Amino acid sequence: MDKLSSRLDNVILVKREDRQPVHSFKLRGAYAMMSSLTAEQKSHGVITASAGNHAQGVAFSASRLGVKALIVMPVATADIKVDAVRGFGGEVLLHGANFDEAKARAIELGATAGFYLGAAVRSPDGHRRTGNPGAGAAAAGCPY
Repeated sequence: MDKLSSRLDNVILVKREDRQPVHSFKLRGAYAMMSSLTAEQKSHGVITASAGNHAQGVAFSASRLGVKALIVMPVATADIKVDAVRGFGGEVLLHGANFDEAKARAIELGATAGFYLGAAVRSPDGHRRTGNPGAGAAAAGCPY
């Protein structure tokens, strides 16, 4: 970055999202969402639907915060993604031919089993939690 900083006559800093444990900014959003849950919500666990980085972010955050995480992923999700979620401590339920079917199942299970629904874009309380790099992460004390 020294060359770029010199060329632009300014200090240029780059946040390397690929250096995050899940290789994505989604970790910070998931951590912010999960750390803002009440103790009662945490006790019921979190459920979400995702076939990618949000799933890994929720699984990783849940393991660090001591919360059960059930991730509903489409049946065709790449093994590397499923294995990563499991490796971070998340429980995986493969369901549906696509994301919409997996999401519908997550919503259904959330309602019947009492899980908190940790949506990838908009949480049930209407707040955007993930998808915005850094959204709430500093305030939530996210170490990533």
